[in-house]
Amino acid sequence: MSSSEPIAYTYEADTHCPYHARLRFGRDARGIISGESVDSEGNAVGAVYEWDDWSEDGLYCGDDLETIRAPYVEPDDGGLAAFTMADGDAITRVLEAR
Repeated sequence: MSSSEPIAYTYEADTHCPYHARLRFGRDARGIISGESVDSEGNAVGAVYEWDDWSEDGLYCGDDLETIRAPYVEPDDGGLAAFTMADGDAITRVLEAR
């Protein structure tokens, strides 16, 4: 997943991983959910990007409760904060220097 692709989508009053959103709505020519997609309540499907604000408590898929972004962990090892990123079955560990 490139940094310009959504890390999650919002629909049905919940957050969902890209995998489950693609199963539900399909993809456009760029491989992402079409901006014209609507949920069963008539609301447009929203995209969540890496640079968007999201809860320090983590970000989870409403379909299977898998972690999209793990909760923020306060650094205690010389200034490194850890996050876990997931896209479908691929999981990557990223350390971000503060």
